[in-house]
Amino acid sequence: MYKTRSCCAALLLAFAFLSCGEKLTEEQLYTKARDFEANAQYRDAKSSYKKLVADYPESAKLQEAQNKIDLLDKVASLEQEKLVEEMKAYETREDLESMLIFYNTLLERFPKYAQRDEILQKLAWSYHNRQEFQRAVSTYQRLLEEAPQSTHAAQAQFMVGYIYANEIKDLDRARQAYLTFQKNHPQHDLSDDVAFELEHLGKDINSFDFLTNSQEAPAATGTTGASNGKPASSGRAAKQ
Repeated sequence: MYKTRSCCAALLLAFAFLSCGEKLTEEQLYTKARDFEANAQYRDAKSSYKKLVADYPESAKLQEAQNKIDLLDKVASLEQEKLVEEMKAYETREDLESMLIFYNTLLERFPKYAQRDEILQKLAWSYHNRQEFQRAVSTYQRLLEEAPQSTHAAQAQFMVGYIYANEIKDLDRARQAYLTFQKNHPQHDLSDDVAFELEHLGKDINSFDFLTNSQEAPAATGTTGASNGKPASSGRAAKQ
């Protein structure tokens, strides 16, 4: 019995060693790096990109990987003022993928940054724009937890409800978010939009009577503006 257990243990150790030593393919390394990056695990992402460059110098993804390594090195080394300056340059170019790296890095490296709530708002908008809806909701909720008195709080609360209602299709969470908005921000400019959303929760805007005489449907509602994350009017505005 003892010999049998010893043999099994030895086989398991050998298998584990071989598995750990197995070389990842180019695609596996790239996917691993991208996954780390998507989860804001930038040190691990950089390690995977560097491994890709070292193991596959002829890869078609070589330049992309090297660019990511350079960017991750940059954001990890810049002081706060310079990091913000570089971030604004990427915003001007509307480089969403790089903007995510700047926003997440600024939040992690400089937790006392004075405009932290604004960065969280921009980060949430970026996730929403990339159709990463659950990450957008989580970031808006993070803003509400960290800065409940922020000038961006009402908008963040609205967007939580909007994304749950119109993107994720979780109507119960949408209703709760909108009711929380009404409780905390009863006099806000978005109050009428919230009332409209609650009244028509789960309904298709194209089925509303006010569209029957229209030549075309209104623009997408409740989406965020391209530059500042400000939500457009909800479907109620199209009715007017």
